Amino acid sequence: MTLIEKVAEHFKASIGQKNEEHLGIMSGLMIQRYALAIGDDNPLYHDQEYARQRGYADIIAPPNMVASIMDWTVGLKEEDLHEDGTPKTGGILPPSLQGVRVMGGGEMKKFYNPIVAGTDLYLTTEVIDTHVKEGKKGLIAFLVLKNTYKDEKEKIYCISERTVIAR
Repeated sequence: MTLIEKVAEHFKASIGQKNEEHLGIMSGLMIQRYALAIGDDNPLYHDQEYARQRGYADIIAPPNMVASIMDWTVGLKEEDLHEDGTPKTGGILPPSLQGVRVMGGGEMKKFYNPIVAGTDLYLTTEVIDTHVKEGKKGLIAFLVLKNTYKDEKEKIYCISERTVIAR
């Protein structure tokens, strides 16, 4: 059995697995930094008074912000990362299946509610699908993750379906 076939089996065995994590509070500073980084000067993302005049308790996050953040922690030391920046441990593959190339294969997002500064966020990730496909250079394994961003009252802000490709 090839390494990519083992990865495909690992993905298949992961179907239905769920993980919930507490992301933390989305601060106004985080929102402003993100909006600045993407070059969006919409006052809803920067000006508290402007946001309040439009019915929000504080500034709101750009819609794609929450799903764009790949890691909500401080991060890892350089020696704990592969050359491509992915973690050596704790990723979608166990250490026994390292050595395949893993990359993003697209993402669909649906937004339900704006995220106001001060919102305490949780992320539930569920493995919902996997399949394999024969490519020009061999087998390719696909994994689809459903990410649900919500608060402690189960109010949903965004649901994304992220496809990961391994080859």
